[in-house]
Amino acid sequence: NTVSFKLGGSVKVQGAVVRDETSAIVGKPKAAYPTLPAKVKVRWPNESLNADYDYQVVHHKRLVPSLVGSLAASSLISDVELPDQNTIALDAEVRFSNGETLKLEEIVPRGSPGRVLMALIPALTTMIDNDYEDVQVEGLETTIRVEREVREAELLNARLDRSVVHPGEKVVIHARLKPYREPAVTRRIELTVPRDTQEGKYNLTVGGADAYQQMLSMMRPHRSYTENVDQLFEAVRQILSVRSDALYSVLRLNPNESLAVGRSELPELPSSRMAMLGVDSSSETERYIESVEEIEPTPWVVRENVSLPLEVRKENTGSNNN
Repeated sequence: NTVSFKLGGSVKVQGAVVRDETSAIVGKPKAAYPTLPAKVKVRWPNESLNADYDYQVVHHKRLVPSLVGSLAASSLISDVELPDQNTIALDAEVRFSNGETLKLEEIVPRGSPGRVLMALIPALTTMIDNDYEDVQVEGLETTIRVEREVREAELLNARLDRSVVHPGEKVVIHARLKPYREPAVTRRIELTVPRDTQEGKYNLTVGGADAYQQMLSMMRPHRSYTENVDQLFEAVRQILSVRSDALYSVLRLNPNESLAVGRSELPELPSSRMAMLGVDSSSETERYIESVEEIEPTPWVVRENVSLPLEVRKENTGSNNN
């Protein structure tokens, strides 16, 4: 048996397709289509496998996010397959037609081309499909680093040195982490309770980046409120600024006692002023939960989260021990 195959390639560009319909495809001589530059660098532990790719991507508003994502994903495995045990570190900079840029950094344990694709698409789609003004991608530079290890850890448990503290004191957290195929380790984290914290019972949550993002969206929903494209870029940058390889400890303070007008936070606002701003009748004002946070960089992307009860008492209420 013989297998038939054909090889082909462009010799000289004579024009461009201007219409693609069910009935026919129309092309014109000397016509040109707009493109944008996309550079992809792939870096391997074995440097001899490193490769750089320069692309020109058709400048189609709806297709650009999936096209550039697909190019990055395809470049990753164009010459070499990914090792079974891997971590992908993605670093991208996207330039837009209004002069703005977005930087995307993400660490993906057990990476795949599909996960590279999905890391790029959401931010690009959000900016291109915005409701405020026409914003187009003008260029993209991406570096993908492949590591031959799984940089992932599960949060097994966490405990506090003391579950009762005074305002102004430090809370000491011991977080037990189990890295992939490595012995468990304990991280010691210190978080200071604000001096003006009221007496009461609170929740302290320890977890990875995914859990932290969920807490932020719940505690500060006003950050997703935008009125123009500049505020939209700011909102997207805040989301992208959450690093993947860190352990987050968040102490949620008394709920709904702070007010935001649009995206601007007005902490410790007297109740009389809150009433004047029409908190319950205005769509531009929203209550939010203040918090104290401690971010501990780690070599891993942390999965799971733990919630710990904490009681705050003033000095004159008795012992601060459990």
